[in-house]
Parts: sequence; C-alpha cells; structure tokens
Amino acid sequence: MEEIKLTIIDPIGIHAKVAAGIVNIASQYEADVYLLYKNEKANMKSILNILALGISTNEDITIEISGVDELEASQGIFNYFYNNKLAK
Repeated sequence: MEEIKLTIIDPIGIHAKVAAGIVNIASQYEADVYLLYKNEKANMKSILNILALGISTNEDITIEISGVDELEASQGIFNYFYNNKLAK
C-alpha cells in the first residue's frame, strides 16, 4: 500500500472542478484509491464521495493507494496535486 500526505492549498479547497480532475486521474489506474480526511474515507473514483468530505484550504489529507499499479498511481496522483498547485 502507498500513502500520500498532503495539505490542500487551493484557495477554494476541493470544489467540483478539482474533484472532477481528481476522479479523472484516479480512474486511470486499477488500484483502489481512497482519500482520508477527519476520520472519513472517500473513494477517489467518485466525485460525490470526494465532495461530501467538504475539504477546505489548509486542511491535511491522506491518500491511500493499493493494487497492482499502486506505485504508478501514487506517482501520477502526487504529480497531479502538485502540478496543479492543489496541495503541498
């Protein structure tokens, strides 16, 4: 299992446009990808699951990735957050 810890820096937090991008990148991999926030766990391949968490700016999140392509998924998801200036 791979784990990524991030702090959200997008000024609006994780809103619909950001969530759609997250779902798009997570869905490219076979691995199971989950977003953990304040003791809640959301499937990152579901926009509704992500939005239901209500993640704001400067909040810490953890992403758990497990499956056959977990290393590739971890790198792709990490790069997506950083390249789009969503998290640090």
